[in-house]
Amino acid sequence: MKTTLFIFAFLQVAFTTSLSSQEIENLPNSPYGSAGDCKGKSLVVNCFISEIKHPWAEEEKEGIITKGESGFVWLKKKAQNWKQLPISFQQISIGLGQNVVVSEIVNAHTIKQIGRLKVHWATYALHAAGYPNIYHFCDSLKKLYEVDNIVVLVFANKEGRSYAQPTYTNGVIFNKEWFVEGAVIYKNYFDSNAPLSAATIIHEMLHLHGSWDMYQSDERSEDLQRRVNAAFNDSIMIDTHKPEIGTFNVDQLTAWRIGWTKTYWPWYEMFRQTGSDKKWTTIPGTGTNEKE
Repeated sequence: MKTTLFIFAFLQVAFTTSLSSQEIENLPNSPYGSAGDCKGKSLVVNCFISEIKHPWAEEEKEGIITKGESGFVWLKKKAQNWKQLPISFQQISIGLGQNVVVSEIVNAHTIKQIGRLKVHWATYALHAAGYPNIYHFCDSLKKLYEVDNIVVLVFANKEGRSYAQPTYTNGVIFNKEWFVEGAVIYKNYFDSNAPLSAATIIHEMLHLHGSWDMYQSDERSEDLQRRVNAAFNDSIMIDTHKPEIGTFNVDQLTAWRIGWTKTYWPWYEMFRQTGSDKKWTTIPGTGTNEKE
């Protein structure tokens, strides 16, 4: 567990009176869905999908499984650094011997475009693979493999912007199968067409355990973004395009979100994207404590 002094140089400062009692407190972060805290034993279900005229090559699929494994090794080491009990990951893969073919793999390049896609990827891919009841399918796997968490990683043979779909209570009320948490991970990046990295696989999987994005946001000022980048430039949640996963770290906010620490700081709220009226426009203590 490595906490940079620079972080506290501009973050650990006096808040307003109403926040001062919250500077450090033990605040549980209760996850919901098939991926709870990033603890214990996890089963990762890889599902490779492709369009009929663009099948995966077998070596491509094997390469992605290998990248995933290197990411899990990295994540287990980071858990040890955060003084966690050992965690483990098992992978099973659907669509290795025979391609899972779908009529269309939609993709998007911006957050707004992603919001308009309306595809629940775990359900979409597993239905195409021949599993009509996703909830019971994953419940059976959980009992069979005796694991605490299950995630579905849908690997799409296309370029696009990868994204995760963590579960929310209101979604499950609408559709029980949405309890199963998954992400779509495209073979190539949308902005460079470069091949997928292990860091992207872990980045999207950590979203399913509750982590938040920390990269560029239009809601932050240039000065605030510069400070964020300086303090967290090695976070797995701020940039995943570097080829070597060993250059990344698990920052303190992400550790709280995935259940590795209960220590909470109010400035974490600047990274909350939805569901909160506490969106910081400046880092507390560096100027005024503004909230939208």
